[in-house]
Amino acid sequence: MRLIKNLLLASVCCCSTFSIQSCVDLDDRIYSEIVEDRYEPTPLDGLAKIGAAYTPFKGLCTRLLLGMSWDTDQIFCPVKPWGWTYGYQLFNHNYTSSSAEIDGGWNSCYDGINACNRTIWELQNGDQGDDTEALIKELEALRSCYYYYLCDLYGNVAWSVKYNGEEDYLPEQISRANLAGEIEKGLKKSLPYLYTDVNKKTYGRFTQWAAYATLAKLYLNWGVYVYGDGDKGRWQDCIDMCDKIIESDAFALTGTQKEIFVAENDFCKEAIFAVVFDEKNAQGLSLFTTNLNGQHAQTYQITGGWGNGGSIMVPQFIDSYHPDDKRLKENYLYGPQYDSDGNLMKAGLGSIAGQDFIIVNEVLSCEGSSGENCNENMGYRLAKYEYEMGLDGNNMNNDVFPFRYSDVLMMKAECLLRLGRADDAAELVTKVRRRSFNDQSVAVVTGDELNQGSCYAYGYKECVPSRGKYPKNPDGTWKYTTSDPGAPEAGGEDIVYGRFLDELGWEFDQEGRRRQDMIRFKTTSGKSVWIAKAWSSHKATNDINKQLYPIPLKEIQANSNLHQNEGY
Repeated sequence: MRLIKNLLLASVCCCSTFSIQSCVDLDDRIYSEIVEDRYEPTPLDGLAKIGAAYTPFKGLCTRLLLGMSWDTDQIFCPVKPWGWTYGYQLFNHNYTSSSAEIDGGWNSCYDGINACNRTIWELQNGDQGDDTEALIKELEALRSCYYYYLCDLYGNVAWSVKYNGEEDYLPEQISRANLAGEIEKGLKKSLPYLYTDVNKKTYGRFTQWAAYATLAKLYLNWGVYVYGDGDKGRWQDCIDMCDKIIESDAFALTGTQKEIFVAENDFCKEAIFAVVFDEKNAQGLSLFTTNLNGQHAQTYQITGGWGNGGSIMVPQFIDSYHPDDKRLKENYLYGPQYDSDGNLMKAGLGSIAGQDFIIVNEVLSCEGSSGENCNENMGYRLAKYEYEMGLDGNNMNNDVFPFRYSDVLMMKAECLLRLGRADDAAELVTKVRRRSFNDQSVAVVTGDELNQGSCYAYGYKECVPSRGKYPKNPDGTWKYTTSDPGAPEAGGEDIVYGRFLDELGWEFDQEGRRRQDMIRFKTTSGKSVWIAKAWSSHKATNDINKQLYPIPLKEIQANSNLHQNEGY
């Protein structure tokens, strides 16, 4: 399988030399591209040219999987004895327009859009081949997908869909609602020209199925994007797009969920759109370095990178799992931690240095001056993506799937639920759940259950230090300050379709999409879960402006046509 991946990378990523040559004359302004009189198209193979437009998706994926997940009710990055002093700002939704994590998503998307615009111009002005028109439509569809992520994350962004040779060109700002409409038009226009084959030739390419999946996502969140109301999605349109994929018979559920995330996951049968990573030829997937501790280098005998131990799981989310769920057992590191020879390792930092390294599902607080708020043994570690023996911690081999078949089934199920067809929705949810339970009676979920609230024990929960020490109860357990059980921010019973939101959390955690789901689902108060609920030391903001990230400050300074999102 690795040989096939290397052949794929050789064909799609051979654009690197071309890209370097093309970028020599770029100036520093982010929206400027090559000036026309300084560029002459070359007769390079069209496939080699389009590779540059796919490369920024790697950066987008890593941003979504890492720092841009630290503000959810699943993953956070508390202050540690060894540092990481900025993750709590994201966790508390104290976003700033200068945050590197916020900048990163924007930059990756526009790197992709600029590459699409430039390459389309090159194809139009270079030697025309039999595949030129199809390649142009593929790039236009890929560009629409980049804009879909911008629409979701930032809303009101710069709109540019053509190469412009003017050095002082500044694109206009487009509203979130209008952007959603443009994304829909762009994808529909490209659809007839896109590949329908699912094979090694199209793996990693933006096919017709990827376009249908993007449209399904767009329609699912249409109410949020166009009306600011998660209850106003285009449910039947979303179902229609999902059915296109389901009825193709080109994709299927894997036997186990873990198969999707192993290091050798090339050509996984759930992969609708794959972002290809490779330790040598397509580097950048650094989950090990961000998620695990330094000691885990001994567990996996890593050949590069290191363990920073930044990201951990929110204890309340872990507590929401059924104890027999294989996803709980297989997607996290917890309990005693051993090296590759089976020896129990020791904690190395903080007040527990020298003690047995045993990871527990407890975090005192996201903030703290000494790091005792989150000692080295606190918080389950992220391990959904396989850490293979001998890996490079900065450059893992696992491919990432922004759209996978389970998601298509769950999107259709959610729309059926919202249209009053709860039992039909339950059949699809059960189909996804079956592989995660040995006892199939536990795997079955009913329509009535999906209409119930969430089992997530939302609410503020923090061990607040007094005179520099974290208090304990008489029995030696930590003493937490918590929300009043009756407070709106506490509990999950008031979340409309809360059990379905739980199902999304259990199936898709660590995949960079939780924020979107929390914004789409609402409580009976009419507010989104994102702003209405508290978890761990995160307090409910009740601020609708937090449902969009701020536009990076440097982009507003560079483009006078951009205006900051409300509330920032």
